[in-house]
Amino acid sequence: MPRPVKHPLRLVAPEDELSGRSPAFLERFARKLKIDSKEHAAWIHLLGHLPRQTAPRCLPQSQLSYWSQAQRVLNDWRSRPDSRKAGQLRAEIFSALPIVEAQTREAIRQALQQRQEPATSLDHHADHVVERYGGLAAHFCLASICHILDALQKPEAGLDVFGDIASALAYQNTGLGSARLGSFRAAALEQAEWELARSAPQKRAGETSAAQDKERKSYLALQVFHEYLGGQFKSHQDAELAQLLEFARWSLSPGIGDL
Repeated sequence: MPRPVKHPLRLVAPEDELSGRSPAFLERFARKLKIDSKEHAAWIHLLGHLPRQTAPRCLPQSQLSYWSQAQRVLNDWRSRPDSRKAGQLRAEIFSALPIVEAQTREAIRQALQQRQEPATSLDHHADHVVERYGGLAAHFCLASICHILDALQKPEAGLDVFGDIASALAYQNTGLGSARLGSFRAAALEQAEWELARSAPQKRAGETSAAQDKERKSYLALQVFHEYLGGQFKSHQDAELAQLLEFARWSLSPGIGDL
């Protein structure tokens, strides 16, 4: 009877180890790129296309100049590779992140004051969530531009651009969409009230006050509100990321082969 063949365990060399930050085909493609090669230029061209629709949607009008400057730097790099301008702009954008986030939140705050939605007890908290999500959308949009500029010298940095763009759009769609709607907030309150009525044991007279019941409902409504938002955000993020990766595979198809 033939002895079973024992296959040695294959070890992964450090240079072949994948981080998991992107699909394997994309990470392998980025890791093998040589600076200033034709494939590297194609990679930068792809990355530079991704924020074109995201920046006008997620950044205040007054801050779109950062994206315009980045486009000029990328266009200049294609004909005269020079990372110095990219490094300077990257540092400027990184330093401006808190200012851009604050301006975005302020613009959203002013817009919320003009809305005509049914009032709910969640409005004060939910309005802050809308402002925060808008600020995070601007943050991730600018982060994508920083990572594109980083990819001029470190191609792997471009892998983070896909998650940045997907997160920016997901925060904006969730914050300025569902979280802003009075009907969404009312649904969280109704769910909290239903859960309390279903799970609470039969109370004896005078066991809890109306104020305590109201407080319990308020806490549970906040929890439900954020559970709903989390589901909405994940759905938006997954959908956006899937589209971006599909576009990347199509755009780079001659270069990725069987990766």
